[in-house]
Amino acid sequence: MRFYTYPYDSKFDPPMPVVDVLLVGPYSGETSGPHRALVDSGSDGTLVPINLLAQISATSVGTGRLTWLWQESRRVRIYLVELHVGPHRLPAVRVAGVPAGTDFVPGRNVLNRLLVTLNGPAEMTELPD
Repeated sequence: MRFYTYPYDSKFDPPMPVVDVLLVGPYSGETSGPHRALVDSGSDGTLVPINLLAQISATSVGTGRLTWLWQESRRVRIYLVELHVGPHRLPAVRVAGVPAGTDFVPGRNVLNRLLVTLNGPAEMTELPD
């Protein structure tokens, strides 16, 4: 079995697990990335900066409400995109468009579709084929 491995991002203390994600516009076929994304199982949904969504001509399919830490809430646009994480193609993923400069975070709506191993002692994120 082949593994795709990603070293933790040491800009964080403690280091943060990450993966590389390719964005694909389901209607345009345009691609962007791969982009470094923070693995955070505490996030219900996937957060993608709007400047990256613009690169694939993503079209909003609705709006939603995003609640951040400390219950700060804001309205966001929801987009339908295709994500490629390692060898895995995930079509029709709903993502929230967040301000440019915000971290790209695959949430549980993505992580629950993958086998992801967080190897803390080695500071590596691992995805099998």
